Amino acid sequence: MPDKARYIQRPVRCTRVVDGDTFVGDINLGLGVHLRDVYFRVLGFDTPERSDPGFYAAKARFEELLPTEPWVALLGSKKGKYGRVLIRLPHICETMIAEGHAKRYGT
Repeated sequence: MPDKARYIQRPVRCTRVVDGDTFVGDINLGLGVHLRDVYFRVLGFDTPERSDPGFYAAKARFEELLPTEPWVALLGSKKGKYGRVLIRLPHICETMIAEGHAKRYGT
């Protein structure tokens, strides 16, 4: 289990998939407060870039695996190197790697 001091649990909703490991969505902060159009980077795997073979297949599979309804996610308290909120989605990570759409990365 990740260090609780570095992660928070918040409801998240995906609004758009950018690529095979990044999506745009909203975070529900509670009391009617939402952060909208937040870029999220899923930790644990890396997928092909737009110019690489396999990009579109990875993006399509990632989109299939992401929930369509809001879900509670474990969010990093710091942003990644490109300013994206870091998020842990272990089931999606393992599925993308097992199906050959991604390579293990970080964590």
